[in-house]
Amino acid sequence: GIFLCVGSILFLTNNTMRMSYTKWFDISVNDTSTQQSNYYKNGFVTAFALNIGYLNIETPAHYNQNTIQQLKNDYAPAVVAENWKKPDVIVILSESFWDITTLPNTTFSENPLANYNELSQNHPSGTMISSTFGGGTARPEFEVLTGMTTAPMPAGSFPYQQYMHNDTFSFARYFKNFEWPWFMPSKPQYEQLISLIGFSDFTIMEMNRDRYFSNAEEMIRWIDQPCIVPFLKCVPDQVKKVFRDEVVAEMVKKTRQPNGTYFETFRRLKIYAKK
Repeated sequence: GIFLCVGSILFLTNNTMRMSYTKWFDISVNDTSTQQSNYYKNGFVTAFALNIGYLNIETPAHYNQNTIQQLKNDYAPAVVAENWKKPDVIVILSESFWDITTLPNTTFSENPLANYNELSQNHPSGTMISSTFGGGTARPEFEVLTGMTTAPMPAGSFPYQQYMHNDTFSFARYFKNFEWPWFMPSKPQYEQLISLIGFSDFTIMEMNRDRYFSNAEEMIRWIDQPCIVPFLKCVPDQVKKVFRDEVVAEMVKKTRQPNGTYFETFRRLKIYAKK
């Protein structure tokens, strides 16, 4: 009985064993990313057994309080330069993008990543190794957002499902308190952006659509029709009213003029571009 119990635990929790399930039983541990499909495809007993395996997280080598403290001491607090400016941070997680030019024994009639290479050569850039591919991409997403590794976690596990039960640090929280300046690119700036992307034939037309409102009610009617309509279609029904009320309150607050009227800056840029 003891042998059977110990053997079952090792079989369910050992990462090497778990990665062999597909070969032995045609069961993929990545199927557990959606529990509904996991139970539907594998049945109750198998799905339940797969989930038990997530209870075991291997302790990384040399992981202890002294090691962590030493790592912390190795990194001195950063000194913020006087002329430092808060950057614009845009994160795009694309599952299908990779540098195909690194594929061995492969040639191309023209560089398929010419525009990307131009940007990477003129701006801070680098490469990274994803912790997974072909499925389970929620794991590298978790790593990017939190800075924590999923390496010690069992194969097929997803931190969002099994391990996140309390508030967790993420860069979303870090940037939440940043005060981002309002920025409206001018026509020349847009022309520069479009040319850097790689378009050689383009036309940009700028139109001034600034609006003046004699009172708050007039402005609110304009917000309700047509400004906010496209957004409300994407907002769940249970929060539509809250969303609308917050938008209206913020707009009224930020556009009120000293004389009691309301003014909104509105520029429209139409861009026609050919590759």
